[in-house]
Amino acid sequence: ENGLRVEKEIKDAGGEVLFIEGDVRKSDSVEAGVNKTFEKYGTIDFLIHSAGILKDGMIHKLSEEYWDDVINTHLKGFYLTLHS
Repeated sequence: ENGLRVEKEIKDAGGEVLFIEGDVRKSDSVEAGVNKTFEKYGTIDFLIHSAGILKDGMIHKLSEEYWDDVINTHLKGFYLTLHS
């Protein structure tokens, strides 16, 4: 929902945008996004990886499951994006 709103704002301002919804924690999702980018543009000249999640709270109060989501989003997502 937010991604589509931002896509519209960019287009309304005269910019070019390719919005791809996906899950950076999953290699098939990342690969699909990279493939869509190549289909539209033919190449990727530079890449900005900004996926992340954050929950207010002290680290010692976070569940292991939430911590795994943080690591998978921030680190594994970065790796999968560059690897694709």
